[in-house]
Amino acid sequence: MIKNKPSYFAYNTTLDKPIKAEVKEKKIAGTDFVIQLNEFRALRPGGDRPKIGRQPNISPLPARCKFYCKNPKNKLSLATRIVLAKSSEAKYNWNFYYNAFPFEAAGHFMILPATKAKKSTLPHLPQKLTPVLVKDLISLFKKSTGLVHVYQSLHAGATVNHFHLHSFFHTRKFAMQNAKVILNKLTDYPADAFVYSLKESEDVIWKAINILQKHEIPFDMVNMKGKVYLFPRHPQHEVVSEFPDGGIGVNELMGLFVTSSPTTYRKFTKKKLFKALEKTCLEI
Repeated sequence: MIKNKPSYFAYNTTLDKPIKAEVKEKKIAGTDFVIQLNEFRALRPGGDRPKIGRQPNISPLPARCKFYCKNPKNKLSLATRIVLAKSSEAKYNWNFYYNAFPFEAAGHFMILPATKAKKSTLPHLPQKLTPVLVKDLISLFKKSTGLVHVYQSLHAGATVNHFHLHSFFHTRKFAMQNAKVILNKLTDYPADAFVYSLKESEDVIWKAINILQKHEIPFDMVNMKGKVYLFPRHPQHEVVSEFPDGGIGVNELMGLFVTSSPTTYRKFTKKKLFKALEKTCLEI
């Protein structure tokens, strides 16, 4: 808390002093989109500038997991991180952890499935949806209406191949919310998405997800205010030249571009925004 507000903060444990970094944002002229400069995001593992195009495959091996789920000696290990909350669903307990490198100061969490055994563990599941996981997630979504939940598949923003969601408090109105939904499709918006109500059968939502996974189409899933949005992604345009500092993630698809580069923040325009989303998202 800084001046009674949740604020970004980082500390250099080697030099024993705070790390100074800038956070600010502005509207992208001529749009409902916002761009945020968040220099703290450059501190996260893998924060280096990626190559343009499809990114390398992420190892599914537990020993290579960036959550260090089998290595409690690592300072970032989820095996020793505090569980902030827990939701018990049909198959798994879903543990809420703080995100060490948040993009939402008011609260940004990671949610992972844990076993229901007396001595609960974090199974190292691949970052891929199944009917069992979808059933649990739909139930979780219905319970936590004040949060935005996001799932990113491999090659659609996921940087760890261990099943997880991101979740954050819904503190702003995103550009995506201004678009219309007609016949289960997001319209009048630069990124195409399928849209389903949580009142629909989980089988309907799973059917759409299964088609995308069978055809190896990366996608992002967003749960917000009783709806599930599925954004199919072009696998060869994981990172685009118009927004080169990081892959287009769920935030960007929803209407908030986050960069750790002052140059990108200063020079990003409506033209670059539309071109970036045109490359990233498949037309449906």
